[in-house]
Amino acid sequence: MKRLLLALAVALVAAAPADAARLTKADRAAIDRTLDVFVPAAIARHHPERAYSVVTPKLRRQATRAQWRSGNLPVSPYPAVGTRFHGWTIDALERNYVMIDTQLHPPRRSKLEMTNWTIELRKIRGRWLVDSALPTAFFPREGSGSGNMHASNDLLPQSTQTRERHGRLGAIWFVVPGVVGLLLVSLPLGLWFASWRRNARAYEAYARRAL
Repeated sequence: MKRLLLALAVALVAAAPADAARLTKADRAAIDRTLDVFVPAAIARHHPERAYSVVTPKLRRQATRAQWRSGNLPVSPYPAVGTRFHGWTIDALERNYVMIDTQLHPPRRSKLEMTNWTIELRKIRGRWLVDSALPTAFFPREGSGSGNMHASNDLLPQSTQTRERHGRLGAIWFVVPGVVGLLLVSLPLGLWFASWRRNARAYEAYARRAL
């Protein structure tokens, strides 16, 4: 029995991935350093050329180096304040990949809302580089009179056809149930009437034979 349990434990260890998905203190510190460069440079657009060195090749290919220097880069601009961006949380974690959420604040006198950014990073050749960055939620400022948080999808234009489809029911939705209900009622009545006529005819034939 002990040998069986030992063999099972060995099999479970062997089946587990050699490099389990986890972030070491060194990984977290490296991600912090990347965000401290990326957020001011790419998102806040302070010296945007500096962000080029902390993004993945995939993100670099979406704009030339000259475009990165001019601020014409594949990341939405937002006037985030601060120099340290270490207060992030993990959404998804795989080997050499992490998706995080972090909240960015606008300047105090700005009318803009605080935003939640979802950022993907990949570990390439020992360095954590940003692979994508998107604002995914907007929080109302204190005293704005709005207590609702909204996501980025809420800002997209909504199709009028979609609204009408949700607000009105077509005639087919009334016709089909009516037809089904009529069949459910008429079918038993039809069967009962046919049975009644059959029995009536049989009774008449029996009566004629008796006379």
